[in-house]
Amino acid sequence: MGRQKDGEKVVPDNTHIKEIRSPDGTVALLIDNCKPEDAGKYSLTAKNPLGEDSSSGKLGVSGKESSDAPNRHLASYRPSET
Repeated sequence: MGRQKDGEKVVPDNTHIKEIRSPDGTVALLIDNCKPEDAGKYSLTAKNPLGEDSSSGKLGVSGKESSDAPNRHLASYRPSET
């Protein structure tokens, strides 16, 4: 599975960026404590013997009103069944 941000490889470090896999096949990237430098276009490509599929989206990061407010983003992708 390939993950990219603005064309550069993203490697989850299990601290700031975590990969979460659900039993239904959904894969998600959880970004804790988002900062402006986390903003960008994220994409994911999944491959298996039947082919490949990809998904992408833009993440924007803006300031928060309170230091108590959570600052995390969750992007998920579920491979389509072919």
